[in-house]
Amino acid sequence: MAEFTPPPMSDDAIERALDEAPFAEWGAPLQALAASVAAIRPSLEVDAATFLRLAEAGVACVDVRSPAEYAKDHVPGAASTPLFDDAERAQVGT
Repeated sequence: MAEFTPPPMSDDAIERALDEAPFAEWGAPLQALAASVAAIRPSLEVDAATFLRLAEAGVACVDVRSPAEYAKDHVPGAASTPLFDDAERAQVGT
């Protein structure tokens, strides 16, 4: 099965779609945003020991989980920048 490639969207189009479109229509803009970010800076995958060393060295950790998930438990010093509020997270599910 071929991997889905989101249609190209300008930064303005992505922002407009996320501001104005209903939550159910956020799929394509979020995929376009992720592709744009990945093109600029690919993700870094590390094991737990490396992550802890990086955190101790001051590398920023951003927790994108909902506020309730962050409140339940989080990496000490992690910045909470949720992608979804608690109601949206409940709608999305696990």
